[in-house]
Amino acid sequence: MKNFPIRLKELRTEKDISQEELGLIMSLSKSTISLYESGKREPDYETLKKLADYFGCSTDYLLGKTNIKDAVKQNSTVEEQILAMLGMDDDLTKEEKKILAEDIADYFEYRRAKLRGARP
Repeated sequence: MKNFPIRLKELRTEKDISQEELGLIMSLSKSTISLYESGKREPDYETLKKLADYFGCSTDYLLGKTNIKDAVKQNSTVEEQILAMLGMDDDLTKEEKKILAEDIADYFEYRRAKLRGARP
């Protein structure tokens, strides 16, 4: 979990909360948060999940297994998930997201045909 301390501190700092405040939110002591951020202690799975839920990211992001910060929303469409992974979901209307997702799907279809030697 070598990336966990770095990611936790970054996320906490982005929310502009202190270790003490995060501890209160998570029902942990300030010293526990400090130990997490210094890499001297690791959270159990339940605490890791609670932290990910609070920060709106995946446990994989917290652990450094992915650089995709935003957790995929349970009820989001495939198109919304793709756009989120590409970082293209900000400030777009629903219609713009749909058009962009269709463009991405068309491009992938074109590339697949080209790779297989077919005329697109």
